[in-house]
Order: sequence, then C-alpha cells, then structure tokens
Amino acid sequence: MADNSTAPSLTTAPSIEAALLSTREYASIAWILLCSFLVVSMQLGFAMLEVGSVRKAHRMTVLAKNIMDSSISCISYWLYHECRGSGQYHIENTHLKLFQWAFCATSVTIISGSMAERTHMLAYLFYAAVAAGFIYPIIAESAWNQNGMLGDQFHERWHATYKYHDFAGSGVVHCTGGIAAAVGNMVLGRRILRPSTVLDMEGEESMEAQSLVHPARSLPHEVTQSGPPKDGWPRRFESREADESEFRPLNYLQVMGMFTLWIGWDGFNAGATL
Repeated sequence: MADNSTAPSLTTAPSIEAALLSTREYASIAWILLCSFLVVSMQLGFAMLEVGSVRKAHRMTVLAKNIMDSSISCISYWLYHECRGSGQYHIENTHLKLFQWAFCATSVTIISGSMAERTHMLAYLFYAAVAAGFIYPIIAESAWNQNGMLGDQFHERWHATYKYHDFAGSGVVHCTGGIAAAVGNMVLGRRILRPSTVLDMEGEESMEAQSLVHPARSLPHEVTQSGPPKDGWPRRFESREADESEFRPLNYLQVMGMFTLWIGWDGFNAGATL
C-alpha cells in the first residue's frame, strides 16, 4: 500500500496565497510609512533653510512657526475630514492618512518661509489653519477624487475624457502652497528694514542693533510719534548696502536645509507609486 503522507497537500495553496497577500500588504504599509517619514523630515529642512535666511532677531520666531505649522496643519486637516464624514480612521488606512497629512504640512510650510519676518504669530497661525483645514484638502480631494467638492472643475470640465493628472502632489502641493504664499506676499510686501543699523567690528549685531526685538527703541523719536516716514519704510532690495548690513545669511544652514529637503522630496515620488 502506497504511503501518501509525504505528498504535498493542495489545501495549503489558499493559505500560502493569503500569507503572500498579507506580506505584500505589510510591505506596502511599511513603504508608505517610510516615505511619510521622509516627507515629514522636510520640516527640518525648511526650518534650517529659513533660519539661515532671516535676521538674527527673528530666528526663534521662524522656528516656533515651523513647529506650529505641523501642529496646526495636523489638527486642521483632521477636523476637515471629520466634518466631511471621511474621518473614519481604521488601522488599515491610518498610514495613508499620515502620508496625505505630510503632503498638506509641506504645502503649508511653503507659506511660512515665503512670509518670514513679516507676519504676527497669531495672524500667521490663522492663515495656516485656513490653508490646511479648508483650502488644501478641498483642492487635493478634488484633484485626486472625482467626487470632491470641486471635482467638476478638475474632471470632465471640457469633455468626457478630460481629467486632471497629478503625480505625487507636484501641482496640488506646490501650486496650492505657492499661490497662497504669493497672495500673502502681495499683501505684506517686501521685508521692512530698520532706518539705521549699528554693527560691531566682528560683524555681529550690537546691543543697539538687536533692539529689533523692540522696534520702537531703535527708531527716531519723531518716527515713533508721527508714524512711518514720509517716503515709507525702507524695504528689502531697495539698497544693496542696506541689505548686506542687515541680512547675513548662515550659508551652512541653508546648504544643510537644501540637502534635507532633497532627501525628503524622494518620499513624494516614491510613496506615490503605490
């Protein structure tokens, strides 16, 4: 009598297939999380780049705004999906929500860098909350989902086969953040310079020059009493000498920030392949 105890069992095929499917799903989740962490690391790059490009008195404010960017954008983005009824977070799609929020945070941080040194903290946080909780999610949802609030503007607007294609947020993230930043800059104008700056021998700002933290102390008495000068405040790019005396960039931070952003960008395209 033949011994069939060592013959392969065909009943194990479904279980093997299920195991492979599960392995692929876990690998996909791990890949999305890795790419999400790369995109989130861009916040560090933005912080270094911005701190290296602003005046000494504003560096801590820029860092605080970058921290609040991530916090405000996360809360606002979550509230939008809760209000829209799409905030049912399950373990199966939590990694996708993280990935999508990382895109949103990047778009909002573009605004932060473009309006550095020109906005009050509360005013900027309100601007960021509106961008992350209303402007960006509507545009992103409409661009990648035909059922979005503005879906008819992105899909089938001109003819039945017309569709808006966006890979890895190239348009949604950068155009949304860039246009919002441009509008803010049009309202604010270029950065205001001090009427006079006192520098010591080492090129660092002296105690008198550091009074930028309390601007009224460094302005002439007649200016603080009567308001801005008749010809308006001096602004960036009006005088090369004034720009060089006030703005002393930290080139090493700018380069470090650039390379950090470069690495983070890889998370956009790589994560969007799944």
